[in-house]
Amino acid sequence: MKKWILAALLLLAAAASCQKLQFPVRSDDTSLIGLKCFVYYDPQNPSVRQELSLLMGTYNRERGLISYTFPADERFTPAALQRCRIEATIPPTSVLELTDAGGNPLGHGFEGFYDLRGNTLYFRITAADGTVKPYQLTCKSSR
Repeated sequence: MKKWILAALLLLAAAASCQKLQFPVRSDDTSLIGLKCFVYYDPQNPSVRQELSLLMGTYNRERGLISYTFPADERFTPAALQRCRIEATIPPTSVLELTDAGGNPLGHGFEGFYDLRGNTLYFRITAADGTVKPYQLTCKSSR
């Protein structure tokens, strides 16, 4: 009898502890919240880097155009601008995909190092409901 009561109590406790999963709301948000660049300017010590916000340049939110000119600083040499890492902050239900100039997909997210010496990067953000917004990042050096 004690086994039945214990089993019933365990079953009741398990049923009471179940919670219904709450999924994020499917949104049409394709906004770019933040875009950072990390410039690794000391090849001997990879922990030495400079963090920059690329959205502090010229950013046209409606058209998705971002233009950034690196400051005239001895740290931002052409060799250092070949070793840049990029991080984007997007809505949690969206996906960032790297593309070529024609919009063809190249991969998800920003992986590895990028050469930002006058180069242009193309990417798009796809919202949870399928809405797509293309972006174009152009970087220049003032040196």
